[in-house]
Amino acid sequence: MTDAMEPANSSLVNPSDETPAIPNGDPPGTISLRAESWIAPLPSPDDFQRYNETLPGAAERILAMAERQQQHQIEQEKAFADQGQYVLETVRITHAAESGRSKLGIIFAFIIALAGLGTSAGLIATGVGALGLVPLLAPLSSLVGVFIHVDRSRRRNSQDDESD
Repeated sequence: MTDAMEPANSSLVNPSDETPAIPNGDPPGTISLRAESWIAPLPSPDDFQRYNETLPGAAERILAMAERQQQHQIEQEKAFADQGQYVLETVRITHAAESGRSKLGIIFAFIIALAGLGTSAGLIATGVGALGLVPLLAPLSSLVGVFIHVDRSRRRNSQDDESD
């Protein structure tokens, strides 16, 4: 064997007897590759055994740690769900209160409009003429302005909700 025929990586070859230094029994010049994959919250059973051989009781400690972590995760998810229920209940109560205020606002607007209409009718009946329409038009224009503002605000909020 000449120098040119020696393997490029001589660390894989035992120089004393030209047998592979890799203890897998493959003939010289053969490279073996073994890959393992384990996707789980706990080590594989073989790894568990090796942990226990290296440090007695290690497997039990690893299991206890995984159980504590799982219990913690369950508690966090339950707290998150409870918080979500609280938020939903708060939104429901707020919506009900806003709905009640909205109905009350409509009732008061109706009363103001009737008062303005009655005042205008009384003034026109007493002979004031067109000036008798002022008590009707002033509150009526204010109410129309409020309804337009509320409508625009609701549209803007619904567009913001849709974009989220």
